[in-house]
Amino acid sequence: MGLLPAAQPAVQPLLGPGEESWLRSALFRRLQKLELRRIDGATLRYWAERTAEALNLEAPQLPHQLEQIGDRQRRWQRAPAEVWAARFSEVLATLGWPGSRNPDSQEYQQLLHWESALESLAALSEFAGSLTLTQALQQLRQIASRTPFQAETRDGPLQILGVLEAGGLAFDHLHLVGFGQQQWPTAPDPNPLLPIQWQKHWKMPRASAERELELARELTDDLLNASTDIVVSYASEEDGVQQGLSSLFGSPEAVAAIEADALRDHCAQLANATELEKVADTQLPPLAPADCERVRGGASVLKAQALCPLNAQLRYRLGASGFMQPDIGLSPAERGNIVHQVLAEFWQQCGDVAHLQSMGEEIRRQTIESAVENSLRNVRKKHGHLPAGFWAMEQQRLLRLLEQWLQLEAERPAFAVEKIEWEQQVEIGGLNFNLRLDRLDQLAGGEQLVIDYKTGQTSINDWLGERIREPQLPLYALFQPKASAIAFGQVRYGDCKWSGCGELEQTVKGIRAVADTQKDSPYATWQELSEHWQRGLQLLAGEYRSGVATLTFDRPADNNSELWPLNRWPEREQAAE
Repeated sequence: MGLLPAAQPAVQPLLGPGEESWLRSALFRRLQKLELRRIDGATLRYWAERTAEALNLEAPQLPHQLEQIGDRQRRWQRAPAEVWAARFSEVLATLGWPGSRNPDSQEYQQLLHWESALESLAALSEFAGSLTLTQALQQLRQIASRTPFQAETRDGPLQILGVLEAGGLAFDHLHLVGFGQQQWPTAPDPNPLLPIQWQKHWKMPRASAERELELARELTDDLLNASTDIVVSYASEEDGVQQGLSSLFGSPEAVAAIEADALRDHCAQLANATELEKVADTQLPPLAPADCERVRGGASVLKAQALCPLNAQLRYRLGASGFMQPDIGLSPAERGNIVHQVLAEFWQQCGDVAHLQSMGEEIRRQTIESAVENSLRNVRKKHGHLPAGFWAMEQQRLLRLLEQWLQLEAERPAFAVEKIEWEQQVEIGGLNFNLRLDRLDQLAGGEQLVIDYKTGQTSINDWLGERIREPQLPLYALFQPKASAIAFGQVRYGDCKWSGCGELEQTVKGIRAVADTQKDSPYATWQELSEHWQRGLQLLAGEYRSGVATLTFDRPADNNSELWPLNRWPEREQAAE
């Protein structure tokens, strides 16, 4: 049995005891972060146990309930439909569904529909024969999908109806809206794809002015007889043209034009009310010493602080983030991670550029294929629902991409790959970060080049501003004493290139000298640029540690709508106007 994480964005209120709501909420969030299309029972139970441990819950019921369900499922064999209906009810009962809370009216009606669906499934026993679990679930899904649900509600005192809906009904009071000369009767609008005379002959809707006039007269008579208290209103001006009441209503008693209404008066009262005092809250409490020892999010925290301080505090201190929607196939993040893994696998086998250049075409291709196969192995387990053809296409894509990228690598001066996917703990501005370096190259002149792979577009300008928008590589470089250059490796099919800056004895195309990074660059040497990074990163770290939370953006494009419900940017903009 499985479930779709994206189909359950919120915790089912009728599922299980209320004291475990935190566990269920955290479990659903964990499952969505996995981005799995389908989750089997063993995976569900594993993450339920892990989540319960993380929350320090004593004797949680959910993992035990899932274990019971798994034991039953292993013993289940083919059975008639009525047996499966009973088994499905038992599974839900084991999970505590529908719970001890009294359902509201709509929930109660849904429960009745569910019981009806199970009864319909059980009724298949006479002619469906013995079913497997998959077959029984398929039948139940079909029954549920064919069962329409419209909650029954009590009739309200006010009904808003169209003209055709109101025909033939009686009302205590009736207010007819929008019956000016230009609206009633409605203008003809024949179907442009059918012959006009044919539409008029068969009196099709909107075919002719005569037909619309006849219908409008009948409906007007019905409406005027529907109540003893009738008000007919219309807009005195339509599209800049003055108009009166439709002539089909005769000459009813006129009333004064509406100059004000209750809603307008209420809005005026609110506008004239005492203005509330506004207190600018741009500061969160500083981080506790324990929170500074290991900052969650790594260098991404400093990047978020540079883009918008409040959003950084919301995302990394308060955990605000949207649910990730599962994609059909692999998500962009997964594709990027696979490229990183393939390159890591390749360089672990290759080691340096001399070995790369000495490889024959066939040996290089075999090495790339081996790296691709090893990198895709775990991903294929996670996405077992994807067909073999998809993985063949993914392998071809990676082979073409790696061949193009390694051709660029082979043109570089001598280098050896010193470190790959290297984890390092660093401290800056009173914060401790765990970093993972994509790659560190040892160059022939004794210098080191810090590399970060990117599958999207890159720009070194984000390293050079007052607020460092891409702090990851500068942060790595500060803690590599021999580093004299940093570079993005843009691994992008048809656009593979290096993009970086530094001081190298042997130049690499795309890696500029520090003085050439900008026109009239304020930094002439690597040392000056490193000092700029030291100051800039310490500033960002100090802001984050002290709780600076201003809602300002380094650039307008950084205003991510995902956090608007919390930072209330639209309301602030409206108030400013």
